[in-house]
Amino acid sequence: MTADQKFNVFFETDSELAEWEAENRGWRNDVYVAINDDIFRLNIYTPTRLLQDYETEIKDYGYYPIDCNIVLVPYAKKETIIATIHKLVEQGYFREIKPYSGRNIEQLSRVY
Repeated sequence: MTADQKFNVFFETDSELAEWEAENRGWRNDVYVAINDDIFRLNIYTPTRLLQDYETEIKDYGYYPIDCNIVLVPYAKKETIIATIHKLVEQGYFREIKPYSGRNIEQLSRVY
């Protein structure tokens, strides 16, 4: 993918409540990026939330089974997520991960 590659970003839910919850929880696991015929699912975390999840899992289970395709952002806000995805496209990130095949894009809310 090139820096001028066209892409779209989708959320399972695009509402004020979903945005508020994502910002306050520090994570969003319903982010999808469509590039050409491929769809990629991202797990968006703030560093604080990722550390909290890590500490809880270590305490409860003794290990942390990390999610696939984690992307760290300073804030789990829509604008920050989209800006980060722009940079990931420019850097060729999506050439390095596998497309997601478990979701029909027509059931999602396009946010970019």
